Amino acid sequence: MRLDEIAARLNCRLEGPGDLEITGVAGMDEATPNQLTFLANRKYRPKLRTTRAGAVILGLDEPSPGRPALRSDNPYLVFARALELFTPPPKPAAGIHPTAVIAPGVKIGRNPSIGPYVVIEEDVELGDDCVLKSFVVIYRGAKIGNRFLAHAHAVVRENVIVGDDVILQNGAVVGGDGFGFAKQADGSYYKIVQAGTVIVENGVEIQSNACIDRATIGETRLHRGVKVDNVVQVGHSCDVGENPLLCGQAGLPGSSK
Repeated sequence: MRLDEIAARLNCRLEGPGDLEITGVAGMDEATPNQLTFLANRKYRPKLRTTRAGAVILGLDEPSPGRPALRSDNPYLVFARALELFTPPPKPAAGIHPTAVIAPGVKIGRNPSIGPYVVIEEDVELGDDCVLKSFVVIYRGAKIGNRFLAHAHAVVRENVIVGDDVILQNGAVVGGDGFGFAKQADGSYYKIVQAGTVIVENGVEIQSNACIDRATIGETRLHRGVKVDNVVQVGHSCDVGENPLLCGQAGLPGSSK
């Protein structure tokens, strides 16, 4: 793809010749003369002297890199979008695999892609363009919006509510029991029924082996745009506001706000 075409599609200001053919995107150390690299953190500026990249994405106020450049006020975002130009995400074919187990009366929207050995229990609702990879399990009563993507072995538990454009990576569990136990006279613990739910709003991504516990009563809520990294624990009755990043192995105890 020509560099001037990339600049137009990414809404960047082009410096230098636009006829350079770009075949991909790479880091400064790995880039070849037909690849595009980026500078988003100024501590890596010295690498501009040694990179072999044919062109570089960089900020509006950065000095000239001595090679063709794409200027933007958010070079890291432009880098993310450039990756999509050369590595578009796969689009699975629509259809329901014959090994999927789907309870009678489940409501499934348009263009579903439901893989091998998926289990969908009673009273579930799935929106349009949902993708469920192999061994995904959706418990009874879950309500899930449009463009849901669940990778293999993700689980959505009973009566959980999931909005639009939500992604669950492998092994994520939404709506598992909260850690609720009442101590008895003999020192043992009596399990408290976790009667609440989890509400996951639009645009949330929950990555591999993260666990979002249901509330004892009421709800655990992830607001719009929450991004949850691998092996994160969100305890019962937590309320997580809009657009935070919860990084790997973080933990929120119950009722955190």
